[in-house]
Amino acid sequence: MWEKTMTLNTNNLFTGAIFVAIGAFAALWAVMDMQVGSALRMGPGYFPVIIGVGLVFFGIVVALQGGEHTDFAMKGLPWRGIILISLAPILFGATVRGFGLVPATILATVSAAYASKGMTLFFAVVLALCLATFCTLVFVYGLGLSLPVVGLWLWG
Repeated sequence: MWEKTMTLNTNNLFTGAIFVAIGAFAALWAVMDMQVGSALRMGPGYFPVIIGVGLVFFGIVVALQGGEHTDFAMKGLPWRGIILISLAPILFGATVRGFGLVPATILATVSAAYASKGMTLFFAVVLALCLATFCTLVFVYGLGLSLPVVGLWLWG
């Protein structure tokens, strides 16, 4: 008869507990100190409550995953991914006013896409163009934000 032994992953358990504690604190603080409102008439406490409840749920999922643990060896930090993913929002923030929304989104998307070693140039360009189109439709035309689609750095 096969017997399965269970080992606990204390990292997942503690991480889950931290998420639950932070989420519960945020949700309770918002409920006690702010008007929450409803989904149709959101008050200032609505968003912190939603985020807090989401963190509690996420923390429970992470903690439950700590019940079973398999060992694996890490070969080192993925520096390429860390650097390119961290660089993407910095590039976007630094260039969105000058280049405009579309070029800044394309630049940030291509930077983040190349964090993966399996990324091809074709897929990175398609992904960047789709995301730039989506962001332009939602933020400029849908929400009416005053972001230039193409900025002065390119128009001269």
